[in-house]
Amino acid sequence: MCMRLQHVLFSSLLLLSVVVLACQRNPNPEPAKSISNSISEEAGNFKGEGEPLAPSAAASMLKTNNNNNGSIAKVARQQKQKLIKKGNLTFETDSLERSSNFLYTAALQFNGYISTDKQEINASKKTNDIEIRVPSDQFDALVTAISNEVKQFDRKDIQVNDVTDQFVDVQARLKTKETLVEHYLQLLNKAKNIEEILKIERQIAPLREEIEAMKGRLKWLTDQTSYSTLKVHFYRTIPAEPVVVKDNSPSIVNAFKNGWTGLVYTCIALVNFWPLLLLIISFFLIYKRMTLTKQKQGLNQERF
Repeated sequence: MCMRLQHVLFSSLLLLSVVVLACQRNPNPEPAKSISNSISEEAGNFKGEGEPLAPSAAASMLKTNNNNNGSIAKVARQQKQKLIKKGNLTFETDSLERSSNFLYTAALQFNGYISTDKQEINASKKTNDIEIRVPSDQFDALVTAISNEVKQFDRKDIQVNDVTDQFVDVQARLKTKETLVEHYLQLLNKAKNIEEILKIERQIAPLREEIEAMKGRLKWLTDQTSYSTLKVHFYRTIPAEPVVVKDNSPSIVNAFKNGWTGLVYTCIALVNFWPLLLLIISFFLIYKRMTLTKQKQGLNQERF
């Protein structure tokens, strides 16, 4: 009976060993994905515009985009409005200096600053162009203050553009791109050869360029919505000088003036030609003296 018990025990141990060996030889029913397959799947989920997609992938992306659009619209409704305010004002003033000082004071009063100040002068008027950057919540108050100071505007143009949807959309797309880059970086840490590393880097490079462009767009939107721009053009008209019309009608006064002017010019001409006049006078005196001498000689001869 002991022999029989030993035989049963031995058979049980042998069967257990076979089962253990069989389990060790069988691989996991779902094999691990390779790095290349993971890269392909990540790239397929974010294909660029113009690249064909499989019908199932296209349908999946369409559904995702619709969900994203709905989410963006919902977030936009919940978020505070992002408004870009800008305006143009033109008016005439009696004093450029006084108007310029008022605008500088108003900009400081409403926590803004002067970004541009340009002056020009031509034959008909003097002009001054000032650009004011002011916090968006102070823009309306600034326009009201200027309107109370100016009697009449030649031009008044105020524009308000709601960019809340753009702001939320860029933020959402930026977050998606950054998440994708994080996934690629995780794959990069698992890469086992140069080929896999280069393949991942080629996928990351364009994503980083898009991320930088989106960050620049967000920065611009933030700047434009945080500070509004008001351009003010004012001028002062220069009065034309009166034209003096000369009276050319004949009169005694004009005749005396013309005669006196002619006499003055004649005297000036005589002074300029004094050597010639002196020579003529000398010849005249010599000739006169010779004539008198001849006359005296003739009278003396007649007496004798």
